[in-house]
Amino acid sequence: SILLHDLSAGYAADEGSGTPAPTPVDFALWQSDRFASTAYQSRRDRLLAFYRGLEEPQEPLPAQDTGPAPRAHLLR
Repeated sequence: SILLHDLSAGYAADEGSGTPAPTPVDFALWQSDRFASTAYQSRRDRLLAFYRGLEEPQEPLPAQDTGPAPRAHLLR
């Protein structure tokens, strides 16, 4: 089939890069390094300071009670 041929060719072409795809462990290491960096800490501190300066959110308004829902009717 043409679809399987094209799909196989695409995967075969991708194998030639020589660099394996990052794994979840690679991401976890990157994330750990990122969270330990001074740039991340600085941005995080600025963001926390910004949110500390905001007002507390108000309670949501109560829903308007419109009584029982009308019954649905099937069309024939």
